[in-house]
Formats: sequence, C-alpha cells, structure tokens
Amino acid sequence: MIFATGQNLKKLVSEGKMRKDFFYRINSGIKISLNPLRKDSELLLRICNEYSFNKNIFISPRLIDFYKKLSWPGNIRQLLGHLEKKVALIKGNKMEFNYLDEELIDEGYDIWLPEQGFLPLKDLKFQYVYKVFNYFNGNAIKCSKVLGISSNTVRDLVTQYQMHYAAKIP
Repeated sequence: MIFATGQNLKKLVSEGKMRKDFFYRINSGIKISLNPLRKDSELLLRICNEYSFNKNIFISPRLIDFYKKLSWPGNIRQLLGHLEKKVALIKGNKMEFNYLDEELIDEGYDIWLPEQGFLPLKDLKFQYVYKVFNYFNGNAIKCSKVLGISSNTVRDLVTQYQMHYAAKIP
C-alpha cells in the first residue's frame, strides 16, 4: 500500500488526531519523502518533457519557465491536470501561455509561503479585483457594486493588473 500526506503524522498522533496503532502500521514500511513540486524545478521539467513526448505536443520553454515560478499547491496532480485541460483545448500541437495559465497566477502564489517572498498589498488588491471582475464575466458595473468602488476604478485596476502581469507572462 502507498500512503501520501502533507501532514506530520507523528505530530497528529501526539495531538490525538491520529491513532497510534494506525501510525505504526503505516510507518513500518519504507518511507520515501518527496519535495513539493515548487521546490523541485528539475522534476517539473521532467514531467513537462515526458508529457510533451507522450502527447506529441511542444510545450514552449517560456511556458515551462512560467510553471517553475508557481507554487503548485496541488503538486504533480495539479500540474498534470492543468496540462490535460490545456491539451484538450489547444489547436495544433504547440502549447503556449493562454487564459488557462492566467488562472494559475492567482492560485500559484501563496501569500503565506515566506520562501516565495510576500505579496505586496497593491498586488493583492489587483488580484482580488481581477478575480471579482472575472467572476462577473467582465461586467465592471456588477463588480463595482460588490466592491463598493466605481466601475471606472474597476476598469483601471483590471488594466493595471493585466499590464503588471503581462510583463511576467511568457
């Protein structure tokens, strides 16, 4: 049997959140610890190359570099799921940055991971307005009512967000 967790099982046992006998049962086998994808850019590159080979598609190196900058909270499963979604929707056999990758910008930066650096408050504001704007399918008036700001301010913040991230997008 194979078990995977992102939790410290010994700590869960000491906190009474996991039974000791179960811990010792699963801990008696071989233990392999893997780094999360965000800390293993070589693994990310290998996965993208293998995926590219198996699906007979080309993943642009700039797109892979973009992927290396993300935190991938869902780890390898999230990356593979994202690639599957992209390959189903692309025309041809070349994978470049598109709107599906744009969704990862907000997901991929975890403001609570100090090793990534902290997200400046203005960037957080841009991302939040952009998410609400997209939630309302680009309707600045609905977005402005929910946020309590003018529709012109919404449009300005969305434009600034797109310009700011356009420099970071491959």
